[in-house]
Amino acid sequence: MRAILEEATEAGVAAREEATKRLLKLARKRRGRDEDSCGWVWLTIDPKLLKHIHKLNIPNVSTSYKTKTIVEEFNLYLDDVRHSQRMSATLEGMKAAAAVLKRHGINSHQESLAD
Repeated sequence: MRAILEEATEAGVAAREEATKRLLKLARKRRGRDEDSCGWVWLTIDPKLLKHIHKLNIPNVSTSYKTKTIVEEFNLYLDDVRHSQRMSATLEGMKAAAAVLKRHGINSHQESLAD
């Protein structure tokens, strides 16, 4: 699981960085300022898998799992992929990360919240 999440994070970071470069280039071309949205992006995954990932305590991977309360959200946060000031780029990064998870048989759903 650690290797899969590391692969997903690497793909997500690469996609986010590429999207950031593209968006900044587009902003310069339009002679405007960079106007990417602010917000948060995460992946929703199976509750049992989320609990397993939570117990692994992987650096830069966090979850919405709480050990002492009932959780209704099953969110996986790839902290290296996320950038709250670059929501559009992060959406592309999380999409790439989700594709890696899918290749390994892990279904996820991307969600976001604009600030």
